[in-house]
Amino acid sequence: MQLKITGCNHFPAGEIIMPRQTASTSNLLLNGNFSQYAMHWNTTGTVDYSRQYCRALTGQASQQVNINPSASYLLRMWSQVIFKGVGAVVITSEPSGTADRIELDAFHLWTKREFNYSPPAGTTSATVTVTGTTGEVCVDEIELLVDTTTPVRPELIRNGEFIQNNTDWTVERPGPTSSVSFTAGVCSANLGGLIYQDIAVEPGKTYSFTLMAANPTGGDGAARLYDVANTGVILLDIELRGPETFQPYQRNFQVPAGTLQLRVLMVGITFLRLDRVSFKLA
Repeated sequence: MQLKITGCNHFPAGEIIMPRQTASTSNLLLNGNFSQYAMHWNTTGTVDYSRQYCRALTGQASQQVNINPSASYLLRMWSQVIFKGVGAVVITSEPSGTADRIELDAFHLWTKREFNYSPPAGTTSATVTVTGTTGEVCVDEIELLVDTTTPVRPELIRNGEFIQNNTDWTVERPGPTSSVSFTAGVCSANLGGLIYQDIAVEPGKTYSFTLMAANPTGGDGAARLYDVANTGVILLDIELRGPETFQPYQRNFQVPAGTLQLRVLMVGITFLRLDRVSFKLA
């Protein structure tokens, strides 16, 4: 999943009144301009809608929408943070529970903001939440739109977030101490334990290979690509060595001529944890 600022505009200094706009018919969020006050928003704590925008004081407003995991999305909104406000807009992808936060903790008057959101593989819905813990965190004209400017890139890895444990993965434990386990959407591969999946690809095309990995107790592992027709030769070898917290890894890979299937393999050389494995056209 990826969430990043792609652009923003500002109102002139001192301007604090939001212009009322017509709701977008393509907006997945209902009542995103709060013209109907709290309608369609689940509210907890102290949130004020009386000015026809969401003013989160010490509470939150949330709304769940259906998501196509193969699509890319744009999150657009106007935000304002005053009176030492601290809060965020959070997109939580389900069923993985992966959350991406847009921090709203620095003073600014009404500012137009735009973000890209790419849901993880297997996502069926997302919850957009506006939170405030102190001061005033204000949001208006919030939209979640399908990004039609970005071509849909089908996900080639099945069950890349291990929500269904080892489904679609081949698991091998070659040594007496090798282990592979699946817990709460995370794969642990230790002391030679490995998993792999074979996928169909197009020769000459470039793909983006991404995953999240963590290394408990200073461990290490590797992510490798093989031609299924010749698994004795490693085509790509990514060292997975880092802290105990999950870190992202990404490589672009051009499929050699004549290769029709790739084996995507991850091995825990010592200790390795895996999540969010993805393989898409770049």
